[in-house]
Amino acid sequence: MPTEYQVDVRATRATGASLARLAEPAGSAAGEIGGLRISLGSGVSVADELAAFASVWADDLRAVGASFEYLGTAVAAAGTAYESTDAAAAAAYARLPLRRTAI
Repeated sequence: MPTEYQVDVRATRATGASLARLAEPAGSAAGEIGGLRISLGSGVSVADELAAFASVWADDLRAVGASFEYLGTAVAAAGTAYESTDAAAAAAYARLPLRRTAI
C-alpha cells in the first residue's frame, strides 16, 4: 500500500527489544541500591536517611526497569501490528476494481 512514509518493521522490532533489555540492568541497579546498609552502632540518623534513600531509589529504578520492558514490548508489538495491517490493507487495495474517470 503506497504511503508518504516508510516504516522499517525490523528496526522497530529491534528498537523494542533493545528497550526491553534495559529492564534487566535497571533491576540489577535497584537491587544493589536497595541492598545498601549501614550498621546502626550508635543510632546515627544518617543510617536511617540512607536506608530511606536506598529504598526510594531502588523502588524508582524498579519502576524505570518495568517501564523499559513495557515500552520495549509495546514498540516491538507495534512493528508487528503495522506489518500485518499494511499487508491486509495492500491485499484489500489490490482487490478493489479499477475505476476509470473521464478527464
